[in-house]
Amino acid sequence: MCTDRVVGLAEPVGCLLTTNDKQRIGLPMTSSEPTSQHQNSHAQMRARVLASATELLVEDGFDRLRMDTVAARSGVPIDALHQQWHTVDRLIADVFAAANENWLPADTGSLLDDLTAMNKEIDAALNTPQSAVSALIAASFRSAEVREAMHQFVAERYRRCSSIVTRAIERGELAAGTDPVRLLVAATAPVYHQLLLPRGTTSDELTAQAAHDAVAPFRP
Repeated sequence: MCTDRVVGLAEPVGCLLTTNDKQRIGLPMTSSEPTSQHQNSHAQMRARVLASATELLVEDGFDRLRMDTVAARSGVPIDALHQQWHTVDRLIADVFAAANENWLPADTGSLLDDLTAMNKEIDAALNTPQSAVSALIAASFRSAEVREAMHQFVAERYRRCSSIVTRAIERGELAAGTDPVRLLVAATAPVYHQLLLPRGTTSDELTAQAAHDAVAPFRP
């Protein structure tokens, strides 16, 4: 079972997510109106299914993931799974979609601190013996639909993280016209490299140094 501790849809799915995601789905709703109750029930069902699918993906890999095992793990009838997702490809693609719901990057008031916080989120998601993120990345090599979902996930994360650069320009920390994606890639690449290629470990020093090194060429 996935042991990552970053929270999200549910503890296991949270391997992909961050603390901002915890408030997004599956939480009790105060309204007693039937529509709200139905929405809450659907959100909780989705949370259970995505959590179970992620657990099984980590345990067994994408090629062995089946709708019936997800139904058994989640306690949701398999007919409901087929009606909502149709295939395991769409199910895992929805994990990526759910991860971006209501997510925003850190806003610490400092460019270096914002970038360091972003690197620490990456480290928390990947630096674990049973990383759901690693399993999801692997699944993207086995399914075109999952791969497209991952591309959309990453593109949306870069779009939202561009606010880090915009705020820094407004504070005078970066030169006007700084390319957000270029800076964000430069800041995160050393952390991704260390975690995914040599499969090594990171440190607070690395997450901060990577941010510092990336910013230097873009100073005003």
